[in-house]
Formats: sequence, structure tokens, C-alpha cells
Amino acid sequence: MPRTKEVEIAGKKITVTERKIKELEALAVSLSGSLDVIFKAESSRDALEAVTGILYKHVPEIFPGITKEDIQEAYLSEVEELAGAFIDLHFLALKRLLSGLVALVQAGTKGKM
Repeated sequence: MPRTKEVEIAGKKITVTERKIKELEALAVSLSGSLDVIFKAESSRDALEAVTGILYKHVPEIFPGITKEDIQEAYLSEVEELAGAFIDLHFLALKRLLSGLVALVQAGTKGKM
């Protein structure tokens, strides 16, 4: 059962739901082109347009129920909280898993010495 977190953005309550690995892979592919535009931008205006493009195009894709208008009406702190909930659900679990694997490898290495 996927984990969830509830976040409020622009007066709407949004439930952020943990996604499957294959969904995260597809999301990474979708975002990669937009991120390339930011890093290859020749001016700050180009970079800003790329960032707002990500906000207006990809945030609604990632978080169903959020619209471009919601993003425009949101405070930056609300967008930050939304991103934080996504990171908590997906990457803190990975961090815990990796730290356990590192401890296991270290324990195995000590036994071989």
C-alpha cells in the first residue's frame, strides 16, 4: 500500500502519493528535457522561463488536482512543502534502505579482515 502525505497549496488539500519505481523512471525521463533547458540556458530570462515551464507543465502532471492557476496562486513555501512531501515519500525510504545496506557491507568487510 503506498504511503501518502497531505499538503495544502493555493487553498487546496492535495494528497501526495508514493509512486512505483517504474512511474518514477517515466517521470525522470519526462523532466530531463526541461531540466536540460535550464542548464543550457544562455540568459537568466531563458532559465526563468524554463523553471516556470516546469512548474506549470510538470507539477500538474506529478500532482493530479493541481492546475497552472493553482501554481500561480501558491506561495513559494507551499510549493516547497509539496516538493518536500514528494521527497519524503520517495527518497527518505531509499536513504534508509541504503544506510542499512552500507551497514551490512561494513559488517561483512570487518568479518573478512
